[in-house]
Amino acid sequence: MTKETKHASPRFLLVGFDGLRPDCVTKEDMPALRAFLDGHREWTNYLSTFPTETYVNHPSIFSGGRPNEHGIIANAFFRRGKKGDVVVGDIVRISEAVSGVAAIESIEPRKSLLYRSDEWRIKSLAANVDQVAIVFASRPTFNPWFIWKALLAAHEAGIPALVIRNKCDLGEDAEAADAEVERLKGLGVPTMRISALEKPEEALAALLPQFEGKTTLLVGQSGMGKSTILNLLVPHAKAATREFSVALNLGKQTTTAARWYEADEWQGTVVDTPGFQEFGLAHLSLSDILRAMPDIASHATDCRFFNCRHLHEPGCSVKAALEAGEIDPERYDFYVAMASEADPLPR
Repeated sequence: MTKETKHASPRFLLVGFDGLRPDCVTKEDMPALRAFLDGHREWTNYLSTFPTETYVNHPSIFSGGRPNEHGIIANAFFRRGKKGDVVVGDIVRISEAVSGVAAIESIEPRKSLLYRSDEWRIKSLAANVDQVAIVFASRPTFNPWFIWKALLAAHEAGIPALVIRNKCDLGEDAEAADAEVERLKGLGVPTMRISALEKPEEALAALLPQFEGKTTLLVGQSGMGKSTILNLLVPHAKAATREFSVALNLGKQTTTAARWYEADEWQGTVVDTPGFQEFGLAHLSLSDILRAMPDIASHATDCRFFNCRHLHEPGCSVKAALEAGEIDPERYDFYVAMASEADPLPR
């Protein structure tokens, strides 16, 4: 009787050579390496991952993932942070509870994930949401770039966005806030005007048709009234609210972590997030930015160079449109700031 032999899992070795052109590996110049390759598998017809750096490309080759998946971008390790962990909105499988405690065993595939990022880490906001509601007001002073960055992040994540102009009862700096609403409407962004604190019934009547049956993520700078809107939509949330600091012209933090609130009355859910001042987008490439900015991309049709970044290149049709007054200068300044730090080509 023979003993059944269990075969170990196959093992293989991947060898990468930095900066070595395949056609240079000849029997005459590199006989040992040529002999090694002749007895093993090699491939030469593949495209580099961008950015074209060894530290980025080798992990992509070995893992089969793009830089935004394996976490190594532009010669820096992009900590996966919360992106790879459980976040608000995730659907998970758990183990059988023991003494009232269960462990998360796996995370179900996500239909969406909104996150922000800087050079070093990713901060996930929520998963599996149906829309992002970006809240701003005239006071404390809002930053249009925050709104535009949130719109870029939502577009890249494939999540519809809605911009809510809150505190319409305030006269101070109202002109700038109303002008921003008109600019966003001109870009095709859904918008609404409400005063959640002073006119709650009217605000709720305007909000419900947009929120019913959906899971909505609320984002915004501190002090813009997200908690007041949450309390209108989900009274049992009882979210704390605070006046913004007039002296500092800044909001005061009342929420410290993203939280999930269900509303049985209108069959929907609100995910509230802490207010923050910066919305980092280090994970976006130049093509991501252009896709989310049609007011810029629509003019990028007749550039002299096919790989024009629309910054300083001669013969740029975007720059020509800017000089002709066809592009909003503030939007172009925002594009320049984003494009200057972005990867040049799609991932």
